[in-house]
Amino acid sequence: MQRFRQWTMAAAILATFLFTSSSTHASDCYYGKSQYRTVTVYRTVRIPVYYYVTKYSYYGTPYRVQFVTYRYSNVRFQKQVRIGY
Repeated sequence: MQRFRQWTMAAAILATFLFTSSSTHASDCYYGKSQYRTVTVYRTVRIPVYYYVTKYSYYGTPYRVQFVTYRYSNVRFQKQVRIGY
């Protein structure tokens, strides 16, 4: 009689474990699933441009001077952006 109770109790525990564990998955508990999308973004970059100019001193001797100006250019690059929270 006692062996029958042990078997029925073990069967009940096993059935409870099997039926309840199949309804819940580990992925259902994770809420932070994020998705990413590749987006094209433009950034302004400052590019130096060097000019060399010959100048003359008061006494007429030539010398070179370097001038720096800047050219601005838009550079395209790709970036990963998170869209799902």
